[in-house]
Amino acid sequence: LMIEMDSTFNIGVYSETDKEISILADKDGLIYKPSGAGGGDLGIVIGDNNSNISKFIDRLSKLRMKQIDLIWIIKMNTRKKIVVVGSGYVGMSLATMLSNKHEVCVLDINESRVQLINDRKSTIRDNDIDEMLKKNDLTLTATKDKHEAYDNSDFIIVCTPTNFDESTYYFDTSIVDLVSKEATQMSPDALIVIKSTIPVGHTLKLQNGLKTKNIIFSPEFLRE
Repeated sequence: LMIEMDSTFNIGVYSETDKEISILADKDGLIYKPSGAGGGDLGIVIGDNNSNISKFIDRLSKLRMKQIDLIWIIKMNTRKKIVVVGSGYVGMSLATMLSNKHEVCVLDINESRVQLINDRKSTIRDNDIDEMLKKNDLTLTATKDKHEAYDNSDFIIVCTPTNFDESTYYFDTSIVDLVSKEATQMSPDALIVIKSTIPVGHTLKLQNGLKTKNIIFSPEFLRE
């Protein structure tokens, strides 16, 4: 999954047939970087023309190759509404950075934290965040109202605690589960991105339980 903050389209492709995809991409004036070229398992198709991208996808969908899976296409040259649930170290950092380019609403149950953010003050001690909050061009608000936060949202980033219970040797995912359920009900088209630490397989469990594919896991720490 590649996300660009300009008008470039990026498509992630899993494939065993890099050569054939490269030929297709070249026909439509696109650039194909095979899997492994960027250090990952995904090949990336890059282009900045909507028509060419559409032609390429159409050609690719008609091929009968093994293990080809177009996984995501994102164009991020327009402002998005992003909800960040939780305003701790992870949530506050993400909310501040993303509000440079997008409309960000922080959802938190703590009234004092909500007030701090709306007063352009950080909920955590961080000099860089303090400096950024002094900018007038940030589109950043906070609320306790779930309906206000989730209404017309494009992305919902979950940054709530999942404390490890030493008696059960398991992470307490109850808050993440509740947020995912409510977010799915109130904003079914939004992509829910979980940053909280969760057990292996928990994202799939949520997808199956809530009957949606719009839930993904983006680890806070690279080692995860």
